Amino acid sequence: MAIRAPIAGVGKQAAIYGVGNIFTKLAAFLLIPIYTRYMSMTEVGILALLEMVEMFLITLIPFGMFNALWRHLPKADESDRKTIVISGYVGTFILNLIVLGCLAFFYESSGKFLGLTSSNVHLYLIVLLNIVLAFSIRFLLALLQYEGKAVSYVIVSIMQFLGVLAATIFLVVQKDLGLAGAVWGKTITYSILALSCTLIVFWKYAAIPSFKAFNTLFKFGAPLIVLALVPPVLKLADRFFLNLNYHVTLEDIGIYSIAYKFGMIINMFLIMPLQKSWLPMMYKIGVEKESHTYHRDLLFYYGVVGGAFFLAISFFHREMIQIVATEGYLKFAFVVPLIALAYYLNGFRQFFIAGAALQDKTPRLAAASAVTIGLSLLLNFVLISQYGVSGAAWASLGSHAILVLLIYVASQRVARINWYWWRLMKLAIVLAVSFGVVTYLNSEFANQALLWSFSGFVGYIILLILTGAVGKRELSGIKYLFRRENNEKTELL
Repeated sequence: MAIRAPIAGVGKQAAIYGVGNIFTKLAAFLLIPIYTRYMSMTEVGILALLEMVEMFLITLIPFGMFNALWRHLPKADESDRKTIVISGYVGTFILNLIVLGCLAFFYESSGKFLGLTSSNVHLYLIVLLNIVLAFSIRFLLALLQYEGKAVSYVIVSIMQFLGVLAATIFLVVQKDLGLAGAVWGKTITYSILALSCTLIVFWKYAAIPSFKAFNTLFKFGAPLIVLALVPPVLKLADRFFLNLNYHVTLEDIGIYSIAYKFGMIINMFLIMPLQKSWLPMMYKIGVEKESHTYHRDLLFYYGVVGGAFFLAISFFHREMIQIVATEGYLKFAFVVPLIALAYYLNGFRQFFIAGAALQDKTPRLAAASAVTIGLSLLLNFVLISQYGVSGAAWASLGSHAILVLLIYVASQRVARINWYWWRLMKLAIVLAVSFGVVTYLNSEFANQALLWSFSGFVGYIILLILTGAVGKRELSGIKYLFRRENNEKTELL
């Protein structure tokens, strides 16, 4: 049976965005051997905290503007589109300068809290500068997403990847600048790209900014700020409480952060590319009764493919860590499956938000997000104080599960979608059995770990078919998505 056209479009775009997202995030992974060999574990720990601050603020500074643009641009004419885009860019950029300018006044106390000394506390200011520059790049990327120009998106992503990689290697390895080189490496690349992206936006969407247009966008996007804050808060909270725990050293935080990156592989290779493709499409197809099938099918396809990613990461994470890092970084390898599961669950959120977002009920999403943030802080405080690094991983899993549940409830109250939970329950059981059996066999017969891991991965696919969780129609759809992904990546690479 042929796959539905909108889903095919999402699959095609997600494949291309996947390439772009891989390049955007790949620098972080390729730089792991540099960080672990040319920087002390303490410096790696401080860098992890700085990256958490950067990620937190980069998520905050769009102020929900990207989703607001995707919501309002489809129903605007050509001249109004230009006004909307320019108003969104200028208004948000001014807000960024105000917010980050205020934070700059407290750079000394903030920097020292993160472990910086008086000689390098100025690096906190450089991080704030990087955040301002990153906004211009991300704004253009959001427009490219809306316009469906995935190839252009990939080109910008590749330029960012190569620039950050080359500049950081030069400063850290050749100039032996250590932590400072890792921070300044981004600044050099971001400066060039930010200027280029700003010129493109003003050239293509030349118009007079309108406060009315910006206000309309801000009213829709502002509540989504809380939702956008959840991922960085959930990532930052564990580092924050680990930093406060006197039993946990900066070295431990650095090792934990490296393990965390491997748990996030599913986010880099699957969730983010799919999100970049799906969210603009979601605003276009709406949430009417006839569109429910698209929402439901794509969620299930994600569940199946995401489950495969989760198992692969869980089964082979130790081997992956050993490839790019030294033996000492295996200390907290046990947290990788928990983090991978957390992000796998979090991937369902992008489908569950449809009801509230498409009915302009974004305050409901904000409320669910605020509750999640509060519970996450509580979980991290309690579990980390009792169990240290292990508690941080469990708190992350619990926080993501709570977020997805609350988002689901908030959206279902606005627009009820039948997600076919019986099919999802079959998928969950197959995942649990595959993971549980392999984990048991690895613990009892560790010398055959690779054999059990490969067998468990194959068994997952067989069980999906035998239980009827995946039928001919689902297989056709998943094969199509993978075939398009491979074709698109081959053309680009």
